[in-house]
Amino acid sequence: MEQLRDKLGVCGATTELFGGHACALGGIGKLQNPVGGIGDPLAACKICSVFSCGHHGQRDASKPRFVCVQCDPKLLKQSATGGGVDDDADLFKSADEFRERRPRYGSMLDDVSDYEFDTDGPWRDPELAAIAANLAPKSKEMLVLAGVLLKKLFEDNVPLPPDLRDLRDRVRLRTLLR
Repeated sequence: MEQLRDKLGVCGATTELFGGHACALGGIGKLQNPVGGIGDPLAACKICSVFSCGHHGQRDASKPRFVCVQCDPKLLKQSATGGGVDDDADLFKSADEFRERRPRYGSMLDDVSDYEFDTDGPWRDPELAAIAANLAPKSKEMLVLAGVLLKKLFEDNVPLPPDLRDLRDRVRLRTLLR
């Protein structure tokens, strides 16, 4: 598990930036179909080991693991870019598979098709820029989904690693790009 967290680059960022508990911070949104009380730890995230309530994490619908809202966008990014994760069971083959395995996001994901990925301008993470420019449509869709989740769950004042800030800031409604 430590090897997976290190490869994803989530563990240090999550525990340092978020203090180990999503409920302790302002500016982080909640799942639309939560379980239990807000702030009542339900389980530890399989990726970053943060204790999360049912408003900030959920059990994977097809795997025996619990994942927090802080790790899902990173997992989507790694799924889209082929991020070299040892445990492929944590990755997704498509945006549709993500929706199936994470049903508690509910209608929060209904308008994802209204968004596009804007590749113009400078990037905080040049490596991600190079990869994103050459992705297949299915993989780009997962990056858009990650960006939409970040946009809807994390307010601008919540610190994110450069690659996740890029995803959040580069996803725009289609009408705004034209």
